[in-house]
Amino acid sequence: MTHLGPAAPSGLHCYLGGTFGRKYENNLFAAQFNLAKVSRHVLKPKGSTFETIDSDFVTSSNRDFHPTDVIQDHDGSLLIVDTGGWYKLCCPSSVFEKKDILGAVYRLRKEDPSDRVFIAPVVKTNMFGEFEGFGKGMLYLDVARSHPNDAILMAGQVQLMIGINHEADIVYDIEHNKDLLPLEKRNELLALHALQKDKLQAKLVLPFLDDKDARLSDAAWFIAKRHPDWGKELAEYFRSQLTEKMTIEQQELLAGRLLTFVKDTKIQDLLAEAATKHGIVFLRAMSESGLKKLSRAWYAAFQNRMDTEQPDEFAQIVRLLKPFELTEDQISVLEAQYMVLQLISRSRRTQSSRAELAYLSILPTERQQLNDEQFKLVENSLGESSTTPLALDVLARCKIDDEQRLKLAQLLPKLTVIDRETLLPVFAKSTDEPVGLALVKSLSEPKVRASMRGDQLKPILNRYPQKVLDEARKLYDLMAADRK
Repeated sequence: MTHLGPAAPSGLHCYLGGTFGRKYENNLFAAQFNLAKVSRHVLKPKGSTFETIDSDFVTSSNRDFHPTDVIQDHDGSLLIVDTGGWYKLCCPSSVFEKKDILGAVYRLRKEDPSDRVFIAPVVKTNMFGEFEGFGKGMLYLDVARSHPNDAILMAGQVQLMIGINHEADIVYDIEHNKDLLPLEKRNELLALHALQKDKLQAKLVLPFLDDKDARLSDAAWFIAKRHPDWGKELAEYFRSQLTEKMTIEQQELLAGRLLTFVKDTKIQDLLAEAATKHGIVFLRAMSESGLKKLSRAWYAAFQNRMDTEQPDEFAQIVRLLKPFELTEDQISVLEAQYMVLQLISRSRRTQSSRAELAYLSILPTERQQLNDEQFKLVENSLGESSTTPLALDVLARCKIDDEQRLKLAQLLPKLTVIDRETLLPVFAKSTDEPVGLALVKSLSEPKVRASMRGDQLKPILNRYPQKVLDEARKLYDLMAADRK
């Protein structure tokens, strides 16, 4: 965003909160060690990034003033760390004989303190002792009501509650104090989360998941997502969110939240129910769950959606089964559904290569030796944007012979850079000389070799006979010449 010239920037801080005034919010402050100054950088949007308006914020003519870092304190003031003149490593002036000059920490406050919030002295005084007047309903600091948008004050209030460590009073406030503002409840929840960690009970957080105040509900979800063991407690809440009519956005939000607690069987059953009602969004969530075993309820939900006469829809659903380890019974059911779909498609002349490729891509490896007809389908699918990913999935799992690898080697120049890299491991399973020579020939084409690296190719090509290695050296020489 900006160039600091000969500066040695050693600390950077983004200013938050309103203590200095709105014009300072989200400004960057940079400590420039060797130029004896702290600079201010105001961010201005520029396309997809920002540009900065740069100015000096703190300067000194003292050569031994070396600002090393700039930090924001709880009260919104800035702390400038000066390491003085004792630091000599890498410093050009270290060759000169002089006394060590100790540094200091300077606090920069706004000149008019009338609108400042003095929370730091409160924390300092009371962090390790009793808080006078701290009782039921008196947990929050009154100052929070006057400055609800001061991020530094809010963070300070949370830290204060953590330091005081009166868990019972915080719990009482959350459950019984009706006078608390939403922001105060948010701070108490965050403090209790920090204090109790795994001991925190879901019932204290659950009432605020749908609170009208976005900051309170966001905090509740922040905490809930860090307790994946709360699935049982949240199951009924999630069930209330699952309705017959849901927009795609509502489905995606619910599916994403369910995934946090997916190890709980009640949540798994709820996902299956949601997938049966609404389909693809929740099936995709199952596929992304990280679970390897496919329960009966989950497979039934997939099977229900695979029972279709649309080949492309079948392909879409089958691909989502890829992360799972299917049982023999599940594979048999899948094969039967696929055969029925094939018969329907042939009778209607609506056969889809995507359906067959998807089917082949999830079969167990030991059952996948591609015959000539299947390989021809894969070969014809490479290079087509809609089918190439499926074809590459099949090749990654299937067994092919050297004659088929020879044809694949000749196809490499027609593929994209990413697709070529995905296909390369197929050639590491052969030592056949004609395959190796065909591979080197394709890799030697200018547009292909420009996207390849020697360290990427050598582990594959080194497996082949000497004649292939000799041609490979010529390829490496061409690649080296291209880089000059």
